[in-house]
Amino acid sequence: MDGKGSIGDASYDTGSLRGDLIALCQHFVKNSQTFSSEFLKGFLNEMIENPEIAHLSEKGTVSNLLVIGKIIERAIIRGEIKHEVSDLVKLLPFEVLRYHIVFMKDKVDDLFIEQLVDHVMLPAMAKCNNVEG
Repeated sequence: MDGKGSIGDASYDTGSLRGDLIALCQHFVKNSQTFSSEFLKGFLNEMIENPEIAHLSEKGTVSNLLVIGKIIERAIIRGEIKHEVSDLVKLLPFEVLRYHIVFMKDKVDDLFIEQLVDHVMLPAMAKCNNVEG
């Protein structure tokens, strides 16, 4: 996967939830590297301030939920997830990566992505499995 193209168009089917989440995050980061952090800051500010393009944020959220929903569906089929995962947890990788790419000066590399998946995403999804509801 070269990281080019829409995040919703790519396939993240590595055979495991961990692998799929890592592949998704790597693709997201590679797509984001197309633009400078200054451009992304300006674009995010414009989405907040300008109602004419504010809908792009909602469109991105819907797209992010769809793509991670497919990953979660496969994980449920494989028995890796047993319960519904909240939208809050589903959106975590996108929000954390976006924040680090745009506002932090530290590099978002494969080690960062693995730590995000291993220490945040997988435990959050496991916690969802332990909540009755």
